[in-house]
Amino acid sequence: MKPRIGIVGNVFTGDSEIFYHNHATYTFQGNIDAITQAGGLPVVIPIQSEELAGEYFENIDGLFLPGGQDVTPQFIRSRTGSATKNNLFETGQV
Repeated sequence: MKPRIGIVGNVFTGDSEIFYHNHATYTFQGNIDAITQAGGLPVVIPIQSEELAGEYFENIDGLFLPGGQDVTPQFIRSRTGSATKNNLFETGQV
């Protein structure tokens, strides 16, 4: 059985006809291809509540945090900004 590698998805919140004016969870195809070529089974994980992070982690064998969206300043020792859902979910998995 191939190892399941979770990829924390990014969230598109803009207004786009491509997604029929809905928000979308996505990852770049290169992330999927790299995990597949390395013998893994990529699983895109949607950003959910911080409390659910552990449940996602229990169902995967590895975790890939691709980044791509801004890191909330509090996670880089700045006094400005507030925690985003992405940052809280990702730190809940680590």
